[in-house]
Amino acid sequence: MEVKAPIECINYSTREAAMFIGVCKSALDKSRVSGELFGQTPPPFIKLGRSIRYRVEDLKAWLDRQQTCDNLAEAEAEKKFGQNPN
Repeated sequence: MEVKAPIECINYSTREAAMFIGVCKSALDKSRVSGELFGQTPPPFIKLGRSIRYRVEDLKAWLDRQQTCDNLAEAEAEKKFGQNPN
């Protein structure tokens, strides 16, 4: 009997997607209604019937678009002024 490798998951459930990007499931659930996740546009999702799925490549792209900071002062300035002071 031939043993096949498991299929690589390319679409995540809401719970899996939330874990992948480091937020709680309820925040991701709410972002689909409000269109906002911590002041940012949330990652895109797919609706298949009653099921919600997130593509891994969309989650990676969303993470890549997020502002990175070297310290908390920089992060607070970004939040307050909307731009990196450096």
